Amino acid sequence: MTEQPNPSRAGFPFGVIPYYVFYYFQNAVYNGYFSLFLVSAGVLEQNIGYIMAFAPVIGMGMQAVWGAVGDRMKYKNILLSLLTFASSAVLLLGGFVNNTLWGFGIVSAFMFFQSAVMPLMDAITLEALDRGKYAYGPVRTVGTVSYMAASYLIGLVLKDNYALVPYIIALFLALGLLASFFMPKVEGHQHGRGKKMSMTALFKNKTLMILIGFTMFNIMGFTHCSTYFSLYFKELGATSSLIGLASFLGPIGEIIFLPLGDRIFKKTGAATLTIIATVCMAIRAFIIGATANLYVVMLSNALFGWCSMMMNFGMIKFINKAIPDELKASGQMLYNMAGFGVAKIVGSLLSSVLVSFFGMRIPFFFSCGICVLGLCIFVPVILKNKDLRDAGKDIEPVMQ
Repeated sequence: MTEQPNPSRAGFPFGVIPYYVFYYFQNAVYNGYFSLFLVSAGVLEQNIGYIMAFAPVIGMGMQAVWGAVGDRMKYKNILLSLLTFASSAVLLLGGFVNNTLWGFGIVSAFMFFQSAVMPLMDAITLEALDRGKYAYGPVRTVGTVSYMAASYLIGLVLKDNYALVPYIIALFLALGLLASFFMPKVEGHQHGRGKKMSMTALFKNKTLMILIGFTMFNIMGFTHCSTYFSLYFKELGATSSLIGLASFLGPIGEIIFLPLGDRIFKKTGAATLTIIATVCMAIRAFIIGATANLYVVMLSNALFGWCSMMMNFGMIKFINKAIPDELKASGQMLYNMAGFGVAKIVGSLLSSVLVSFFGMRIPFFFSCGICVLGLCIFVPVILKNKDLRDAGKDIEPVMQ
């Protein structure tokens, strides 16, 4: 007797794939080369951290607004397309950057729109995948492969000419805008007469708030590495090709983890994945700070994927499972706002102060230390709390 197909299982949402490709193309260029572009445009190296600390403040505050708008729009896709278009348009002004003030203005305007794109993209994708009970890992793997390819190939194309960086990012975002029109439509569950819920309800979920607090330590430690790695690597003598190769090595850990990520998440939960990621971040930062060997520093970047992806994967999946439909976009925005907003701003500010006094190398030990501090604070709490240990393993929405 043959098994009958399940009529309730929706087809795989292939429409999300092109958007992930172009999003991670631009993300690779921004993370790997935008700091180098700013320096080549006349921004002092010691001011890069200040720009990355203060410029995203407006974008951070807007994420709560974008989350609420996404949950209340007829389709979340409309907001994603608008934010992608605006992000691309802003980068076209990159050619006018010639000092710190202009650099601050461009990054501020870019982050005003772009900071909400990733959590909104993930919210749409996870809901589309859930319709057919499909895994998130393979889709996210597409993003990682795209990131790796762009990191290496753009390094070869640039040939130390970083003036092209904002235009390349703008181009990939424009292609992402086209791709957004082919994504499966996902409604905002508070649209029209739907059930109304305030984002403040998220703060009542203690498990969510503790986990977000833990991730903030990881991201504070990660910030110096992400902001200054390329500059420090170049200071050691790396060419744009070697910088591209280091960026290419970064996501290898993601390639190993992501295909099995959904299964691992079900067995370990979000807290365990965050612990592993934070340990890897501490090790990576220590290695970079402890040596000036060009190739050891380059190889240390192979830990990059373990430092961030495992934590982000666990949190994104947990929020999608633990938060009611009416607040899914807001939940992703809250995590992004706290971690990649508040924590990144604090980390960037402290990083810039330390760079001003000690140069770029010594603050990598700060990155290590802040991660170790986070482990010391939160691991004992997690070990004593069953809800935290099991977060994401098999959970139903708990907020009414």
